[in-house]
Amino acid sequence: MTTSKPVPSKPSMQRPKKRLGQHFLTDKNIIAKIIKAAALEDGERVLEIGPGRGALTTALIEAGVAVVAIEFDSSMIDGLNKCFGPSGRFRLVHADAVKIPFEDVLGDEGDGVVAGQARSTVKVVANLPYNISGPILAKFVENRALFSSMTIMLQKEVADRLLAEPSTKDYGALTIIVRAFMTVRRAFNVPPSCFIPPPKVDSTVITMAPRETTLVTPDIEAAFKKVTKGAFLQRRKTIRNSLKGAGFEPEDLDRAFAETGISPTCRGETLTVEDFIGLTKALVGL
Repeated sequence: MTTSKPVPSKPSMQRPKKRLGQHFLTDKNIIAKIIKAAALEDGERVLEIGPGRGALTTALIEAGVAVVAIEFDSSMIDGLNKCFGPSGRFRLVHADAVKIPFEDVLGDEGDGVVAGQARSTVKVVANLPYNISGPILAKFVENRALFSSMTIMLQKEVADRLLAEPSTKDYGALTIIVRAFMTVRRAFNVPPSCFIPPPKVDSTVITMAPRETTLVTPDIEAAFKKVTKGAFLQRRKTIRNSLKGAGFEPEDLDRAFAETGISPTCRGETLTVEDFIGLTKALVGL
């Protein structure tokens, strides 16, 4: 097992930027718990988003994995490269993780981080910047075939939404869309004191993995997302009125409700993932 050099003083002295949602994880026990939750094996490939000062990166490399890291903050780039690479164990991509295609990041060119291995063996391990957690979760769903698992830290309130049950305040479109394609498990919560600067909210580490059996088939995936998002555009409205406002024709909605037995006067938060799948199929004529 290869041990990385300590993080140099330059990146460790960089101040967190509030506009980038940066809260640097400093608690070594929490970092060790993240590594354990990720169930890493020697030689595996890991995508890290927002390495920052490199504390989690150090632990990943010490665990024997090869890391591809995406960092947006220009002030962190030189320090990270001086500390970890570039080498066969670390590659840094200076980019916006929300915008750059993951296929480009994990390509077989360059140092060959994923050369000769199926893309589905790549794991995500990351302390996500707070301000991109929503877009990144959506991107993980879109690119789920590239990864075998994701161990990520995000705001506890977002984790609560992912794990929420129907008819609760946290249950919504994000819950349904993510859980239709991924299994989600809460690993542990993390208090603000483990970060510099301490955030104003608690954080949670979750593990996600693509479902072995797809609940939503490719032919209805786009429609499923449109139906689900439309149902929560105005939570206080009935599902029929919400979907009508999202652009669905009244006659198509009436036919779909009749076929599925779903009440048009109910609200989106009362329906299960399976209900939304059935409603989508009825609306697209399957």
